[in-house]
Amino acid sequence: MEVVQTDNSDPRWRAFVQAAQPTLFQHPDWATLMQETYGFPARVAMVLEGGVVSAGLPYSEVEDFRGRRRIAGAFADVCEPLGAEAWPTIEAALCAEDIPWQIRSRCSPGERALETRQVAVHQTIELPADREEALAFARSRQRSEVRQALRAGVSLKRYDGAEAIEVFYPLHLRTRKEKHALLPQPRSFFEALAGRYFPQRGFVLAAQLDGAVVGAELLLTCGDTLYYKFVASDRSALQARPNDFLLWSAIETAAQMGLRRLDLGIAEAESLIHFKRKYRASEAPVFAARYIAAAKPAAAVQMERSLVDVTRALAEANVAATVTEAAAAALYRYFV
Repeated sequence: MEVVQTDNSDPRWRAFVQAAQPTLFQHPDWATLMQETYGFPARVAMVLEGGVVSAGLPYSEVEDFRGRRRIAGAFADVCEPLGAEAWPTIEAALCAEDIPWQIRSRCSPGERALETRQVAVHQTIELPADREEALAFARSRQRSEVRQALRAGVSLKRYDGAEAIEVFYPLHLRTRKEKHALLPQPRSFFEALAGRYFPQRGFVLAAQLDGAVVGAELLLTCGDTLYYKFVASDRSALQARPNDFLLWSAIETAAQMGLRRLDLGIAEAESLIHFKRKYRASEAPVFAARYIAAAKPAAAVQMERSLVDVTRALAEANVAATVTEAAAAALYRYFV
């Protein structure tokens, strides 16, 4: 058994992935999207047995003011090895090169990790295999909050063309600023994502009230799973329950598409965890691990502190959206 580190366009890796059942973040398209948007070379630590690929872990090569490092699943919710039984082998191979690397996954890291923390939970909703049973399950999740939205007149519209990002992004930017005091992902990321996944493997569902979009969710598919990847809502319209309406709509959409699960991603805040639990989501712990010690220069520490301050300032509510958007385009790659 050997581990070969190669570009994620390696035909051996592509053939293995095509025959396997990768998650959204294990699939080569995700790391390629990171390369297109942020310039991080897309790589994979590929396990060969008798010259045949048996497992692998995709990662991104990152080099910035902090130095060189590798990130398994850059900007992914979680990214385990595809072929989890090979995890110790991959771990050892990546540690042998003396290059710092990190991972956030549902696989518990081994003893080689310098630091391991449980940082979140990953939540999923499993759907019955039979489509009619899945639709009945979706109907049963129509909680009082969803019925409140429907009584208020909230309706659903699907976007999967060029206009999808124009509908979603302004609301996403406002939500990141107003609710979280954070910069949004750059518009170029969503444009590249739409170009790669829409309309066959992705779309936006919008919650509309009196002709205005009061909430939107960006959904992606991979295999038999629908990924509830990005959600945004108008804080002035929360009394109409757009977030509950959108989550229920995602469950119903997954059932209509004949998919087996809705991946709700990771959650750290107890309020968000509880929100997803209302819809019968199951949970798994998420671990973050760092490998290989690397001294951080004083200048890098100063830059990190400055980045926090600048980000906070540029995400203030009174900062023009165009300025915040430009800041996201310039700075977001340093948040990985």
